[in-house]
Amino acid sequence: MMNFAINITSFQEHKDKICEIFDGDWITPNFLQVDTNSASGIIYFHEIHQTYFILFYLTFHEDIHFNITYQRNDHFTHVSSFFNNSLQVQNLNNDNLYKFRHQGFYTSTTNINIKGDYKKGDRFHTIKAFFSHNSFNLLTNPKAKEYFEKKESFFYYFDAKVDLIHLLSSLGHVFLYDKEIQTKLFRLKLEELFLVSMTYLNEVETEPIPIDNKVSDYQQKKVTDIRDRIISDLSHRPNVTELSKEVGIHKNQLQALFQQYYGKTIYNYYTTIRMQKVREMLLAQEMTISEVAYHFGFSSIQHLSSSFTNFFGMSPKSYLDIMK
Repeated sequence: MMNFAINITSFQEHKDKICEIFDGDWITPNFLQVDTNSASGIIYFHEIHQTYFILFYLTFHEDIHFNITYQRNDHFTHVSSFFNNSLQVQNLNNDNLYKFRHQGFYTSTTNINIKGDYKKGDRFHTIKAFFSHNSFNLLTNPKAKEYFEKKESFFYYFDAKVDLIHLLSSLGHVFLYDKEIQTKLFRLKLEELFLVSMTYLNEVETEPIPIDNKVSDYQQKKVTDIRDRIISDLSHRPNVTELSKEVGIHKNQLQALFQQYYGKTIYNYYTTIRMQKVREMLLAQEMTISEVAYHFGFSSIQHLSSSFTNFFGMSPKSYLDIMK
């Protein structure tokens, strides 16, 4: 088993340490080829406008355990990590532990400790972005921009919508080209990914509900379980009062915890995911609008149409006409 711990203080140190750990060969100054007993694949590094990216596309050939701390760095204030699995992220301010089982991304301040455990044969396909407060100028929601600029410590997890899923798929196509073209395409894709991720931050609720006491492992697990249940059945609106009684967490605390992890309270999260899935279904054109309405629990086509219009600012028909 390979075990390693990194305490990052600069981007160059990060690059050097990763090269040392995986014993890779530099194909270009930012393109590391890995082909060793521990792993194989590529690691790509990119820097633009004080934002740093690392793309890992590896397959592990032995068990891997890693522990990474960013708190002592002096070259960025925030980190985003995309398409994660088998990760645990610990908040160093309050020791809260966040566990991941889903494709999506988290974004946070640097007061975190990242732990990962991977088995032999596991793939490690993830992208990390390191950035400063200046990046929040990309936000188009003034309230969100002000909120994140002033927030000293935060951690949010976002589910991958269709835009990120398509981006992930397109990244795999980059390997069809030679290394010189790969380098240029990766640069473009990473910058696109970061811009898209900023649109997710625009949607975070900027008036957080206060949380009582330290979050327990039980509470964290129950919040994650509720999120899973919502996604598994979008035809039924979640009843927060019943959920609160079922898991034994006060209603206000439950809403606050859910909002802290996913950026929205339970019902707002459900509404957002539901409408995004409706849009995807309509675009796929594998069901009629009547079937989509039934599948997602709308009482009628008119109910779906009005809900869609309220959420997206246009009717389903207008949206599909634009997307033709």
